[in-house]
Amino acid sequence: MLFNDPALENSSYRQAVFVDPGSLEITGELVQHGSSRALPLRTWISESHRQLWLGEFGRIYSEVAASWPGILALAGAWVWWVRWRVGKGSATGS
Repeated sequence: MLFNDPALENSSYRQAVFVDPGSLEITGELVQHGSSRALPLRTWISESHRQLWLGEFGRIYSEVAASWPGILALAGAWVWWVRWRVGKGSATGS
């Protein structure tokens, strides 16, 4: 069973309560994260990826690092296009 808990710091967290379907005994409870209903290990991995355990600095660093693949892809496309244009011009001059 999943419950919204106002005591949790982030709205993407839910309280998960595990119930034995045979005896209806509560066997445990954990905080889960996100829309995928991830449990603690996945939450820990997600937080480490998001913040690198460095707080606000880690979050900003992570965001900047995530923006580089787009820049590199555009730069690669530009280099490819320049080489294609230069190759096309030299092929017609022979």
